[in-house]
Amino acid sequence: MEPLRITREEAIAALTAAAFTVTDPEDQNYGRTLTHCMMSFTGADWDLSAAIEKIQQTDVGGVAWVKDMFGHELSVLVDGRAYRFDVKRPDTAGAQWP
Repeated sequence: MEPLRITREEAIAALTAAAFTVTDPEDQNYGRTLTHCMMSFTGADWDLSAAIEKIQQTDVGGVAWVKDMFGHELSVLVDGRAYRFDVKRPDTAGAQWP
């Protein structure tokens, strides 16, 4: 399946909707709004603001929906590096890619 290019604004809206706020006061990340990001096969939680900043650094055409075996379908390309965020493509959420 070919990547489906989207605008930065569409990516930020989808990322923001999928982000989560840590509500457990015992968690070291309490109160932070996070999203998960994978680069190659390494993943980490990112602050939503850092992820949005990364999207804003892309060139035109650098943001796309991609098929990803881990469900990180929002791909952001910056300086030749791909960042895949744990956001499902809206029209495939809960469904398998063709």
